[in-house]
Amino acid sequence: MSAFVNSTWKVTLDGVRSAEDHICGRPRRGDNVRMMTFGAVTASSVVVRVCEPKRCKEIETKAESNLRTVLKDNGVDIYTLGGKLRNCGGAGSCGTCVVNVVEGQFNLSPRGPREEKLLAGKPDSYRLACRCKINGPCTVETKPPM
Repeated sequence: MSAFVNSTWKVTLDGVRSAEDHICGRPRRGDNVRMMTFGAVTASSVVVRVCEPKRCKEIETKAESNLRTVLKDNGVDIYTLGGKLRNCGGAGSCGTCVVNVVEGQFNLSPRGPREEKLLAGKPDSYRLACRCKINGPCTVETKPPM
């Protein structure tokens, strides 16, 4: 049985005894609940669309995952040649894992002071992949023009 909580969220209830049990779409204690936003997000997964210079692809990952880790684990090349030679391995000190967040900027963790310092003078949509936690669907572009 499915019930709409509002126009954005659809709640799927497993093991419902009758339609009257969940007439308002509110789950009761003990129900298994899975949430979706137009097929893009579940309670534990998020879709990240990645646009590289030659192709785009979608990656499904856990919410609260580190963007750099997700991209590297899925074979996405985020470094330029210089970045491959001198990256810090995700410590947030080199500034070589820069991505441009095209959509869903507010679905990533906010910029911290270290990131602000390394990206001074760059557009607000530029982020360090090693400093981003993914909280919702987003689209990122790798190797943006610096």
